[in-house]
Amino acid sequence: MQVIISTVGISMQRNLGEDTSIKRKFQEFTRLPVKDTLEAEGYQELFKILVQKAHHDPFDPTLFSAETNSLARMQVAKGDHLYFLATDSLAAKLCGEVLSEICQQKWGAKTHVQVLKGLQVADAKKFQEEGIRSLVLAVRRICEQYRKPGHPIVLNITGGYKAVVPYLTLLGLIEGIPVKYVYEEYGHDLIELPALPLDFDYSVLERLRQDFHPNTIARLTREGAFEDDLCFIANLTHQELVERYRKVFVWEGNRVKLSSLARLILERES
Repeated sequence: MQVIISTVGISMQRNLGEDTSIKRKFQEFTRLPVKDTLEAEGYQELFKILVQKAHHDPFDPTLFSAETNSLARMQVAKGDHLYFLATDSLAAKLCGEVLSEICQQKWGAKTHVQVLKGLQVADAKKFQEEGIRSLVLAVRRICEQYRKPGHPIVLNITGGYKAVVPYLTLLGLIEGIPVKYVYEEYGHDLIELPALPLDFDYSVLERLRQDFHPNTIARLTREGAFEDDLCFIANLTHQELVERYRKVFVWEGNRVKLSSLARLILERES
């Protein structure tokens, strides 16, 4: 049994045919966040159209969507556990649920769909502060659930926002799990980044916790902080600050932020 964690995009919209009203409704869903309310009008209709399209013979998973293309090349089999992580839009949730239904019926896999709150690209601040945290926590929980029994875990980053690819690649290195993807625009070969645990100097983060209050560290993960303020708080010169934290800080003019890798590790440990 293998466990595959897949990010979900909206490539399956190519199966909606020529009906402009249906396509327009789907595009409307791409702009609607997922809320704890009744599904929007037309949701079930779109779900049925996409599922029925998959039932047409012959079903070709390599053409249906980016996700089914990559999963077919990973040789999904009966009993595999597939996790679909959808971005915070009604369209992505819809695609995740369609994928769940198809993979149960076509491959006999056990499927799970999870919407990642805040993971969208319209609001960069929300993406950084809430979306990435939702993504990291979701992957961590799945890894913790299956790592002890010794089941192989794979991160499939073929679908979904390309903005999350660097984070997931780093997360795969941190967790020591392989990352796989298919670049559909440039062929259909499955590319794998092997599970090579990343060597990181965790003592730098320990020093960070000693020098700065948790509220300051939280600011560093979000909007950043002024370099002069950090020097004052830690009683360091500019050069000392650079030398001590060059592995985890990123300078943007006179402001400082935590690097993506440092943020992921802190999220993982929180």
